[in-house]
Amino acid sequence: MGHNIERSGSGKAALTRVKERPFDLVLLDIFLPDMEGCELIPQFKKLCPETGIVTMTGYNSRELELEVRKQGVLYYMIKQFEIEDLRSLLDHISKKRLTSQSQGKGGDKRWQRQQKNWIRK
Repeated sequence: MGHNIERSGSGKAALTRVKERPFDLVLLDIFLPDMEGCELIPQFKKLCPETGIVTMTGYNSRELELEVRKQGVLYYMIKQFEIEDLRSLLDHISKKRLTSQSQGKGGDKRWQRQQKNWIRK
């Protein structure tokens, strides 16, 4: 399963890209150079409610994790993690969405495309 990846160096740049076109998944660092990822989550969800969001941080705390999870992200990752763990997570999310589609459980038809669009910080 192939993935197309686009990278943004700031929260503002990522928001601009999501405004230009929808993405299937956003990999979002919580602490960006220009803003906190927690500020972006509701904006991404408003612009494209079907976009899944996986957050990551190297500065974890119980309070931060609760704040992020309350915003409805798919997964909360703590850095440092192995790249294989990320690949496994992305494959799991893709398969889960595709299975949901094939069983008629609703969701976004964009997940049926052979190639996926991804954006990450």
